[in-house]
Order: sequence, then structure tokens, then C-alpha cells
Amino acid sequence: MPSYEFCNNMDQEMIANKLRNLKNEELAVLVESVLIMITCGHFPQEAFHEVRSVQKLLLNLKVSAQEDETYN
Repeated sequence: MPSYEFCNNMDQEMIANKLRNLKNEELAVLVESVLIMITCGHFPQEAFHEVRSVQKLLLNLKVSAQEDETYN
């Protein structure tokens, strides 16, 4: 697992590429983990707006994934 410093210094393209390479199960675990972290409030208060934006994005992704499974 990479260090906090490495993750903190990753640019958006690196992060996007790593996310694209995740298996569906790994991505589902990541989404659930981040949603739990957001719900529990384990984030700096100065990042509140960004955290809420991430929460909305993840919830939309989760709903979309569930709809895709329903239709397939």
C-alpha cells in the first residue's frame, strides 16, 4: 500500500488511472468505505464542501451501478 505522502502527491490523472484499473468488487469496497468515512465525519472540517460533493458523486455512482445490475 502506498504511503500517505505518495497518495497526497498524486495528480488527478494518476488517481483516475488507478480507479479505472480497479475490479468492480474493489471499486464497490472503495465506494462503501469512503461513504462510511464521510458519514462518520472522518475528514478535516475545512474540506466540508468537497466532502459533500464526493458523497453526492459516490451515491450517484452507487445508484447507477445498482440500476445497471437490475437491467442486466
